[in-house]
Amino acid sequence: MRPIPSSLARLAWRTLPYAFSSAGRTMAGPVAFRLVGPGGEAWDFVPQEPAVTTISGPATDLCAVAARRVDPATTSLVGEGPDADGVLALVRTYA
Repeated sequence: MRPIPSSLARLAWRTLPYAFSSAGRTMAGPVAFRLVGPGGEAWDFVPQEPAVTTISGPATDLCAVAARRVDPATTSLVGEGPDADGVLALVRTYA
């Protein structure tokens, strides 16, 4: 399996407002990703404003969910905050 670049996870994070808008939903506030990269390094994507929702776990899980390869419930991802379920349902790495 090829390594997952952090840019893929960043794409998923940066396009969350678009994903919510496309689904006719409004985000409660900024979202942060606190991920662990394949090599054990921290991949933190945090907004300038304080996050109200945080998704944590393996970057490989997040990228697989965003690519619609796995159901979020079958991963080690943990979401906290008002948009946690929405983020995991709507996150994408494609339009």
